[in-house]
Order: sequence, then structure tokens, then C-alpha cells
Amino acid sequence: MFLVGLLSWELSLLGLLAISLNILSISYCDAQDVSLPSPLGDTIPVSIEITQAKQYFDHWLVPSKTFLDILAKHDQKYDNASHYDWFTKDGPLKEKSKQLHFMFPNSNIDDYLEVHVSNNYTNSTGQAKLDFTLKEPVTVADPVGKLFLERGELLNITVHYSGSPPFHYCYKICSPRDFIPCDVCFPYFQTADSALHIEHYLRYVGNYTLMFDINNIMREDTKHYTIKINDILRESNLPIAPIVSSILAVCILITGVALHMKFRHTSYETETADFDFVRVDDEEEWEQEYSFIQRVRYLLLREDPVDYTDENQYLLATNQQAAMYTHKRTESTSNGPILNPSLGDNETTNSTKR
Repeated sequence: MFLVGLLSWELSLLGLLAISLNILSISYCDAQDVSLPSPLGDTIPVSIEITQAKQYFDHWLVPSKTFLDILAKHDQKYDNASHYDWFTKDGPLKEKSKQLHFMFPNSNIDDYLEVHVSNNYTNSTGQAKLDFTLKEPVTVADPVGKLFLERGELLNITVHYSGSPPFHYCYKICSPRDFIPCDVCFPYFQTADSALHIEHYLRYVGNYTLMFDINNIMREDTKHYTIKINDILRESNLPIAPIVSSILAVCILITGVALHMKFRHTSYETETADFDFVRVDDEEEWEQEYSFIQRVRYLLLREDPVDYTDENQYLLATNQQAAMYTHKRTESTSNGPILNPSLGDNETTNSTKR
């Protein structure tokens, strides 16, 4: 019995030892399989990703004239010792990295982007190709025209934009009295033109806001412009000389009126110079008191300033003429012949004969 028990105990030890050796061998094999490299000639699964690309039904659209963020996507275990070759419709690119920052210069054409990936460590290769159509995003430029207007002046501007048609646009003008934010407008209109002409009459004085929204298949762009209406009268285009002359004339007139009002009650004597070289009568006859209008009438119209219809003036003139005749006769008796008023101006009498 003792021998049988000992034998069974030894068999049990041998079984346990065999099981332990089997487990160790399995673990060793698994460790060896994990450390082995990938089989030679394996294909690398790779794809191309463009951040700005859009899928339109079953076709891809890529913006042109814009720098694109391009990435070759694959498993991270192929990142080390991998080499990248990029190709487009125009030929190979100089960039050899996993990521690209590239811009397509042409628009409205079909193009493609292809990448070849090779790993020198595993001797694995892979490639991917993406077909797409290049479309230019819409871009709005500054408007052409006046945004600072005077009251009553018509708004007349032109908004230019570029991109791949068709375009869908909408604009709205918000006055200073509107309380609704100028952020939404409708309806939208479709066009293939590259410019929009806007004419509008702005009634109130203040700041207006012009909202212009446009989009195409690649992009939407919204612009807000401030329009200012001033309540200022237009400046005159008259020359300076007439204005200055008018001001001086007004100043002289005001000065004359002021001096007249100041000295109108002041008594003074005025001496009048006699420039009458035509009248043949002596000075004494002109020394009589004649009014200014009478003197002007005589000088211009050669009329006698004495109004003979007035009895007082007639008697005064007669007495003055008689006094002058007596004075002349007295002088003529001492100096020579005298004038006889009854014989006229050219007839004389000889006092020596009489």
C-alpha cells in the first residue's frame, strides 16, 4: 500500500511538472509572435482628408485660391520611416510630408489629389486618390460710391464681388428709427453677375446701416456698411470777389446812415465852388440863394433857376437885377462904356457922344 501511494504521488508531481513546462512554452511563443515585424509587402490603408472640402451629392468640391489643410490618414504604426509623394493634375508636388498647406490657383475645373506612401522599415506601400471640382468662394469688396451724403441726396453705390457663380444675394437698409436688428434680410435673388448697383433715397438725417449678404456653393459672406446723412446746406460756388464787394458796400452804407443819424441836428455852413464858365453875367447875380436842384437844372438844362410863376421869387430877381445894373453903371462911368440892358448883350452906347 505504501508503494502504491508513493507511486501515485510521483505521478502527480510529473503531471504538474509537464503542465508547467507547457504553459511556459506557450507564453514564450506568444512573446515571440508580438515582437516579429509585419510581413513584407503589406499594403498600407491610407486616405486623403481636406478640411475645407464639401461633398455635393456624390462629388467633392474644393475651394480654389485658398490655402487648404491636406492630410494623409493611415494607421499610426506606419508613421515612422514613411515617405510621401503627392501628385495633382499638373504633376508631382515638391512637398514630401504627411500634411500639406497647398492652394489650387485655377477655378471651375476638375482636378485630383493623389498620395503614395511607402515605409522602408516594413517595406509596405499604399496609395489614395481624391477626385474633386475646384470652385472659388465668394468674396465681397468695398462698395464704390459715396457713403457720406447730404440730406436729399440719393444713395448711389456699386458692390463688387468675385467667386464661382451662381450667386444668391439679399440686401437691406435699416434707418435710425428702426428698432429691429439689421441681421436678417429676405428674399434672396439669384444672379451670375459680379456686381450689384444700389440706388435708394434716404429720408431721415442720421446713420443708416446697409446689410449685404451673398453666398455661392462654397461660402457665405455678410457685410455691414454705415451710411451717414448730414443736414448741412450746400456751400455756394460763387467767386470770392462779388461776395467781398457786397460786404464792403453794405458796410459803407451802414456807416453813412450812422453818420447821418449822428450829425443830422448839427448846424454848419457849406461853401459851394462856382465852376460856371459859360454864364456871361457877373458873379453878383449868381450869389443869390438858389437851391441845389435849381443849380443842377441850370447847369444841365440851361434853364433859369428863377421860377417866374412864383411872385416872391420874381420880385426878388427883379430887385437883384436892378441893383446889379446900378452897380455896373457906376463902374462904367469911371472906366468906359456901359452895357445897356435894353439894347441887348452886344449893343453898346457911347457915353462921350451922349
